[in-house]
Amino acid sequence: MKLLSLFLLLPALSSGQTNLTSVKNRLLEIRAADQQLRKAYTPIAEKYGYESMQVKTFWKEAALKDSLHMQEVKTILNRYGWLSRKQIGKEASQTLFMVIQHSNLPTMKHYLPIMRKAVKANQAESTDLALLEDRVAIESGGEQMYGTQIGMDTLTKEWYVEPLSNPEQVDERRKSIGLPALQVYTKLWGFDWNIEEHKKRKALLNTIKK
Repeated sequence: MKLLSLFLLLPALSSGQTNLTSVKNRLLEIRAADQQLRKAYTPIAEKYGYESMQVKTFWKEAALKDSLHMQEVKTILNRYGWLSRKQIGKEASQTLFMVIQHSNLPTMKHYLPIMRKAVKANQAESTDLALLEDRVAIESGGEQMYGTQIGMDTLTKEWYVEPLSNPEQVDERRKSIGLPALQVYTKLWGFDWNIEEHKKRKALLNTIKK
């Protein structure tokens, strides 16, 4: 009976592994499509202007594609839960986060606590969670914690760090989750982190909001 039970179990295990392989391959396809879409943005913005009709059309079409990807990811999460890098590989696992981050604010808010639990269970990356935490905070009209969200002044074409909570401690917070210093991060965007300039910009934004 024990041998029979084992033989009956093997096809089920094989089927489950096949399903995860299929999910992994689909997530990698979604990841490639997502990145290809984002790469197309800069040439359009530089050619026609960051506030041009062409850019608005681009983001409208991008939002539709993002929503379709989100539907697929939602189905995967409902069926399997948060799939870790051990189950489907790092890139496929991170695609779950990537698609959520490119969704609308209500969707991001819905999955934020789910991703927090996934990080605690070592199923998702804490550095990815920081990006989602910051994006939700900024899009909700608040201040970010880790400085991952970068904005552009459409008049000067200069990049800047979106409003930070307690900017003096940002590098400590970044270090605690494995992110490099903010100055290293902003260098990748082509500008220097200047805390005094950041405070001035934040104060100006707060004045405008009032």
